[in-house]
Amino acid sequence: MAVRLRAKFAVAFIGLRYAWRMPIEASHDEATPITPCIGVCRMDADGLCIGCRRTLAEIARWGTMSQDDRRHWVREVQSLRPPSRP
Repeated sequence: MAVRLRAKFAVAFIGLRYAWRMPIEASHDEATPITPCIGVCRMDADGLCIGCRRTLAEIARWGTMSQDDRRHWVREVQSLRPPSRP
């Protein structure tokens, strides 16, 4: 069962990963989910993903957020996060 779930996640993830090559406003409409995920999913020492700069709690909550809340997070919160450290 775990393998099947991983496969479903991978298919969905690959589709989202390539959607983020363009700015949010240019590449998304109301029907397309917004995500800052770029496919580099590892947590740094500060507890932030090195790819999208979200915390685990933000990543877990993302699926229940409205499109407006997601846009707000990308514009306002993500821009304030420090860059990832090597």
